[in-house]
Amino acid sequence: MRWRRIAAAISLCLASAAWAQEDAGSAADHYYQFLAEPTTQAHPWIVILPGGGGISVFEDHHFYFDLARRWNELGFDVIVVHYQAAAPLLDGMRSGRVGEREALVVADALAVAGTNGWIDRACPGIAIGYSLGGEGSLTLASAENSGLAGAIAWYPSVRGQARGFRSAMPLLILQGEADRVTPVRRLNRFVERAADSSALRVEIYPDAIHGFDIPSLVTARELRGAQFQFHPAAAEAATIQAEAFATTLIAQDPRTRACGAQAD
Repeated sequence: MRWRRIAAAISLCLASAAWAQEDAGSAADHYYQFLAEPTTQAHPWIVILPGGGGISVFEDHHFYFDLARRWNELGFDVIVVHYQAAAPLLDGMRSGRVGEREALVVADALAVAGTNGWIDRACPGIAIGYSLGGEGSLTLASAENSGLAGAIAWYPSVRGQARGFRSAMPLLILQGEADRVTPVRRLNRFVERAADSSALRVEIYPDAIHGFDIPSLVTARELRGAQFQFHPAAAEAATIQAEAFATTLIAQDPRTRACGAQAD
């Protein structure tokens, strides 16, 4: 019961702080593009949604950008969407479920990216969300005609998802068994209540807790009683599975050939 209260407090704290940000400028200032080589060629794309702390993980300001560069090496153009900062600068962002609001920010980010030539919307894409950002990737996965080939959720929050979830595409969920921020029991309940779980693939990593894939958390950090820590073995296994999942989906998608890119 204690952990339930702690996890709920953390989620509420992070979400409230994130959505309350009032940054100057436009929403587009908070969409970060990373282009694969050659930059003159169209590629499949990935949109990354950070966790509840925003673009930084404690004092680590590079984690999501390092991820983007890794996906660039695999042949993907990437947009990192700092939805917490962008949302207050867009109309209609004060109501609705967290995942729905994140999905609306992603829609704007992809429109901006398409207009600016950061991505080719004719190419297939993958949505990847972390923790609170997982709400967005789950919501996007349930949408028809999104242009996505699939979605990946790392230790996602599922509190804002409606009962009877149905994924419109392959969805990979990567979860630490010992996570107390987004507990595995809550994820299991979400899956059990799904209207159709056939498109869901859930991988559980023993002894791994929240942030198990973040190298800067090699020394455990604590927030309101819950721990965050890197787990090298789980991180390696999950990264291999995530990359294989994404590249396989893209290789099988007929749009990949049409957009002139190959993801190795």
